[in-house]
Parts: sequence; C-alpha cells; structure tokens
Amino acid sequence: MMRNSLGSHEDLARLIADISISLMSVDHSEIDTKIAGVLKTVTDSIEMEWCGIFQFSGDGTRIYMTHESKGISGRVFPEMENAITCWFSEKMNFLSRDEIPRCEVLSPDNTHEKHFMEMIGFGSGFIVPLKASEAPLGFLCCGGERLLDRSLLRVEETLLGVVAKMIANALEHRRASDSLASSERKMQRLIERLSDDYFFYRHDTRGIFTYVSDSVRNVLGYEPEEFLGHFSKYLTDSPINAKARQSTQLSIKGVRQDPYEVEVIRKGGEIVTLEVQEISVEYEKGKVVAVEGIAHNITKRKKYEELIRRQKDELERMVAERTAKLNRMNETLVLKVNQYEEAKKKIDLLVGELEVILDSVPAAIFYKDLDHRFIRANESFAKFFGKPKESYRGKTYFDLGFGQYSAEEFTREDELIMKTGKAKRQTVSKVVVNNVPKWLVIDKIPYRDIKGDIIGIIGFALDVSDFKNAEELIFSLNKKLTEAEEIERLRISRYLHDTVAQNLSSALIDCNILLDEYGGRFPEILPKFSELSRILRRSVEQIRHLSYDLRPPHFEKMGITNALYSFCQEFREKYGIVTDFLSAGVEEIDPDFNLQINLYRIVQEALNNVQRHARAKNVKIRLVASHPDIILRVEDDGRGFEVPASFDELLSRKCMGLKGMQERVRLLRGDLKIQSRPCAGTKIFVRLPVNSREKNDE
Repeated sequence: MMRNSLGSHEDLARLIADISISLMSVDHSEIDTKIAGVLKTVTDSIEMEWCGIFQFSGDGTRIYMTHESKGISGRVFPEMENAITCWFSEKMNFLSRDEIPRCEVLSPDNTHEKHFMEMIGFGSGFIVPLKASEAPLGFLCCGGERLLDRSLLRVEETLLGVVAKMIANALEHRRASDSLASSERKMQRLIERLSDDYFFYRHDTRGIFTYVSDSVRNVLGYEPEEFLGHFSKYLTDSPINAKARQSTQLSIKGVRQDPYEVEVIRKGGEIVTLEVQEISVEYEKGKVVAVEGIAHNITKRKKYEELIRRQKDELERMVAERTAKLNRMNETLVLKVNQYEEAKKKIDLLVGELEVILDSVPAAIFYKDLDHRFIRANESFAKFFGKPKESYRGKTYFDLGFGQYSAEEFTREDELIMKTGKAKRQTVSKVVVNNVPKWLVIDKIPYRDIKGDIIGIIGFALDVSDFKNAEELIFSLNKKLTEAEEIERLRISRYLHDTVAQNLSSALIDCNILLDEYGGRFPEILPKFSELSRILRRSVEQIRHLSYDLRPPHFEKMGITNALYSFCQEFREKYGIVTDFLSAGVEEIDPDFNLQINLYRIVQEALNNVQRHARAKNVKIRLVASHPDIILRVEDDGRGFEVPASFDELLSRKCMGLKGMQERVRLLRGDLKIQSRPCAGTKIFVRLPVNSREKNDE
C-alpha cells in the first residue's frame, strides 16, 4: 500500500482546516453524518482500511461503536467483559493527559487489546483517546487486517490527535446542547404544572406579553392567546399599580426588583391582587431583551390580612377596656397590700416564736431551697457542725464538712424528694463530718408554699452515734460469741472423735475378742455379748456422726465447695432425698474461714429443715460468686407453707432453724429471703458480701 496521500505539513494543515470547518458549520442533526465523513477522509488520508469511534456507556460497563468510516454505526459489545471496558477507560485516562491526544499501537500481546481486536475484526491498529473536559468519552480506532507491520508517520499521528480532539469537542458540544434542550423542556413542563394560584409570563422591552403559561386561565380567566398584549391594559386604578409600573420599567432596564404587588382585572370584572417576581433576560453585554416573571394570586391572603387587621383593632379596643378594669383592680390591690403589711407584721411575730421553738428542739432542723442551699437552721443543727446557724445560709452539703460521697448521696436524695413530693422517713445514715464518723436518723419532707408548690425540703436529723456504737459493740460481741461457739464445736468434735469414739472402739474390739474366745464355751453369754457389740458399734457411729456435724473433718483443707458437696452426698445417702449441688466461681475468690463455716452451717440448717418438715423428694443447692457477693439458693419441691408478711412473725413461730440462719446472715451483713406457698415447695435466697471480714472490722 502506498503512503503519499499526506506528504507534508501544508497538506496536514489544509486537511485539518477542512475538517474543522466541516464540523463547526454542521447542524446538530447532521453531526453523525459529518463525523462519518471525517472518518472516511482520515482513513483515505493515512491509507488505512478502516476507522471508527468508540464511546463508553454512562456507567462505564459497555463500549459502543457509534461511528465508522463506512457510515454511522450503533453496535454495542455487551459480551465484552467489564474488566476489559474498565481497562480501556483507564488507558484512555492515561493517554488523554496531553493537550493533543497521542496515538498508541494496539498490541496483540495484551489480552484485553487482543480480545478487542478480535471483536471488531481486524488484526492490528491504533487508538487515540477522545478527550472532553477532564474525562475521556471513548477513543478513535483505525487499522486493518493486513497492517501488522504498519507504523504511523509524525504528520499522520498529529492528524489523528487533532481529529480526535475536534470530534470529542463536537460530541461534547452536542451532549451539552442536548442537555440544555432537555433542561428547557423540563422547565417548560414545570411552568405548565404551576398550581392554580401561579402563572408564568414573558414580555418584551415595550411591555407586551410574548408568552404566558396555561395556568393564567385558572388565575385570571383568560386564554393564553387572548392575554398576549400590553401589561397596562389589565391594571386597575389602584395606587399600588403606580409602583408596579415603575418596577416593570426598572426590570426592562436590567435593575433587579424585589417582589411587588399589583392589582389587576380578572376576566369578568373581578379585582385580583397578584404578587409578582420579575427577572431581566439579557443577551450580551447586559442588553435586556425581555422580562420574565411569576405571578402569584394572593387575593385570599390579602382578605385574611384585612380580617386580621380588623381583629387586631378589636383586640386593641378590648385591651383598652381591660386596662381600665385593671386600674380599678389596682386601687383595690393597694388596699389589699396595706392589709398584707399588717398581716406580715403578725407573721414575723409568729416566725420569731417559731424560731424559739425550733432552737429548743434537740433534733437538728434545716430548710433547703430548690438549688440545694440552706435557708434556715436551728441551734441543734449549728451545734452539730460547730458554727453559728446564720453562717449556713446559702451553703450546700459540700460546704458543711461532709465527705464527698455523703454530700453527693444526700443531694441525690433531696432531688428525688423535690421531684416526686414523697417524704423520706427514718433513714439511718453513716456520715463523716470534719473527718469524724457519725450516725444520723434523718427525716425529710417536701417544703411547700401556700399554693402547695414544692419550694425545697425540710429535714430533721438526730445524732444516734452513741446508740450505733453500742449496737456495733453488741454486734461485735455476738460475732465473737459465734466464733467462740465454732471453736468450742471444734474442741468437742475433736474430743468426741479422738477420745470417746476411740474408747468405744477399743471396748468394741475387746467385746468382739471375748465373744470369739468364750462364745463357744459359754453359749449362754453369746446373746448378751452380741447385743453389747451391736450397741457399741452403733454408739461409735453416732459419736462419729455427731463429731462430723460439729466440725467436718479436714474442712480447712477441703474448702467450702468440696465440704458442701460431700455433705450433700451423705445427706442423699442417709435420707434418700435427691440433692443436686452446683458451685460456680467460689474457689476463685478465696472467701475467709468465717464466711465459709457460716455458709456450711446455713446449708446444714436448710437441709435439716427439708428433712424434718418439707417431705421433699428433690433439693437443689446453688452457690455462686457474683461480685461483690456470694449467692446461695436452696430450693425444694416439698409441701411448702404460707409465708407471713413480716419476717419477724415467721421467726416468732419457734422456727429455730430459720432463726439460726437469720442470725448468721445478719452477723455477716447479708440478706435472707424466703419464698414458699403450700404444695409449691420452698426457696431460700441468701446474699452474703465476700469482704464481710473487712466490713465487720470497720
């Protein structure tokens, strides 16, 4: 194939000029035909077999062949993988970085390019990106089946780059024109869909309407064609129309106007008020060629505004009458104020007497406002904190020497009383005042004004530190007594096991020896010695059981969970009651010995009650460590009983086992709850703090 059709730069410039003129002077409807012609010219000029335009779809997943040198095309390649399309898109981005796009040879060694060439049906070729704005629209491709060794001359490569740039601009310009036309069509549809109260219009610089939307029929009753005329023929003689004429003239001069009102005559003679917003339509260099506007029918709104004005006048009249009435009431109020002053003097006298009474009360009494500040206190309150009572006005708990925790707790308590209106009765609190621990019995009630609204709280506090210290001493003595009881149990257990049980075992052995030696020779003593042996054996077993109940062997080494498990197994074997024991997390917290032995005794008492009274077949025992407590639950399926409302009433029924459990739980600072119903079994719930030793020491 010869290559002399594009021999010089002059030929290149002449050809580019012809192509440029061809693409610039064409109508949008003929752009596709012109592009196909340009491709035919390029194909002939660089002596290629074929040339085509490929464009990417909007979502980037497909490639369209839209034009080719043989005519306008519309082929789509849906079978081409998305990865190939994306690869070509990235390649075009890279190639389109120059002002004039550069060409690149399609390589049959590249998988994507090879697949593309097979799709369009030629063996080799060149591609040039179609660059528009920033992103490529697609690419120009030329080549043929017999061009495997073909290379481009510099002028040919320049021609392809320039042609690709011009075609891309033409396509982009058509896209922009299509988008503008679509936008204009949407605007037209929007105008035509204006509500019944609006219509759109356009008039020229003489004030003659050249266009009006169909909605003018709903607003003013005119058909769009008959409305076209000078705007002034629809205006009334209302004074507001003078400003409307002035605003229209200013809009014609290009001066932007704020919305204004105009009064016009509706078809049929009805007067209508419109609110108009106009803008100037400029062609070039600020020259106004038309004015466009939207008119809104505000007749109903104006009627409402007039109604509101009349109502406002009526309201002002009523206010004047009311003011006169208030003046008369004010004169009466002055008389009442004088009477109030006299009453206030009497109240001040009563308040003084109340102060004397409050100061004589041994309990500390105080008043607080809604901001948690003290507004009054008696002498006992002042003595308790060691300062004059007047010095506490305006102070809070945090200013009185309370510890941080006590001050915060009391503040939350007061907030709840003021919020709910419920009094707080007989609460015993341990507080630290000036680093000295004290015990207080506190009552708090809402402080209400004469209308019943809560304006603060009134508090009554009695120092019971001496009583609580005595109670703590008694509690400590009871604890030591319980510990002494356990020590005595241990001593008796060891004595019974090591002495009495051993002596009885020795007597049993001696009895058996005598029975073996002399039983044959003296048959008359055989029954008595057999009975004696049986009695001794039973006594040894009873002594050992008693010793075990008093103190489980190796309790300290076994731990609480193993000791309770062994005890439950023996209880099941001895009484035939299925006993299910489970423990979780107790060994990890390593409870002290005092807590362990009391837990063991509580379980002992509970199972003894089951065996004696419940007539149960199954018992569940659960021992769980739940920081900062240990939870014990004993549940049986026995006959149950009716639990009275008061726990003290339950203990008064001579329930020694429950009393023992309650006393042990109390000494360990825990809680004991019992749930039961006739024929529904019994549940015993015990909560004990793990750090009971530290709390008791405190």
